[in-house]
Amino acid sequence: MVLLDTDILIGFLRNSKEAVSKISKLIDKHVILFTTSINTAELYFGAHLSKKTQENLEAVDKLVKTINIIPFKLSHSKIYGEIRSDLQKKGEMINELDIFIATIAMEKDLPIITRNTKHFDKIMKLIVETW
Repeated sequence: MVLLDTDILIGFLRNSKEAVSKISKLIDKHVILFTTSINTAELYFGAHLSKKTQENLEAVDKLVKTINIIPFKLSHSKIYGEIRSDLQKKGEMINELDIFIATIAMEKDLPIITRNTKHFDKIMKLIVETW
């Protein structure tokens, strides 16, 4: 089981050779794919900003039907508070949406697949894999 970050999902939607290859290998190994409701929100935001809004919205709709989506829940709030306060105390704040995503990955004990290691590597106990 793995959690796919927004960047690899965007790569997949754009038919990036590397993203498609990574996801295909995971599927071939019968790895269960997850993402979060935060990641899907980022995908829909990007689709609405794009020049091909309708086409991209349809692509996102199709993609999110194929992946297990984990919503942010009350149980994640405690972990979020701990992570955010730790980062702020160290003066290493990152994008707030990334904290929400990391919180879900940690609570579910899922490694996150991303190229955004600059942010996610700052979070203790989070397993980060690059693609």
